[in-house]
Amino acid sequence: MQNAIGEKVSKIFMTTSMGIAGFLIAYIRGWKLAIVVTAVIPFLLAAGFFNNHYLKQASEFMNRIMSRAQGMAEEVLYSIKTVKFLHGEEYEADKYRHKISRATEKMIDYGYIRGTMSSLFFFSVIMTYTIGFWYGSVLVGNR
Repeated sequence: MQNAIGEKVSKIFMTTSMGIAGFLIAYIRGWKLAIVVTAVIPFLLAAGFFNNHYLKQASEFMNRIMSRAQGMAEEVLYSIKTVKFLHGEEYEADKYRHKISRATEKMIDYGYIRGTMSSLFFFSVIMTYTIGFWYGSVLVGNR
C-alpha cells in the first residue's frame, strides 16, 4: 500500500512539475506561439473527456450484462439435473444467447461511438500540431 501510494504521488509530482516547467519555458522563449497552442488545450481536454467517458460507460454496461448472463448460466449449471429432466436445455441456451446477443449489439453501437470519440481526440491532437507548425512558420517568415 505504501509503495503504491508513494509511486503515484511521485508520478503526479513529476508530471505536474514537467507541465509547469514546459509552459514556463514556452512562454519565456516564444510567448506568441505558446498562446496560440494553449488556446487549443480546451478542445483536447474535451475530446479526451468524452473519449474516456464513453469507454467507462461501455465497460460498465458490458460488465453488468455479462454478470447477468454469468449468473443465469451458473444457475442452470447448478440445477443441470432438473433442466435435463425437463428437457430445458434448448430453452436455457436460447435465453443465454439472447442476453449475449443484446450485449453484442449494444457493444457494436458503443464501438462506433468510441471510434468516433477516439477520432475526434486524435483529430484534435493533429490539429494542435498543425496550428502550432503553421503559426510557427508565420512567425519565422515575419522575422
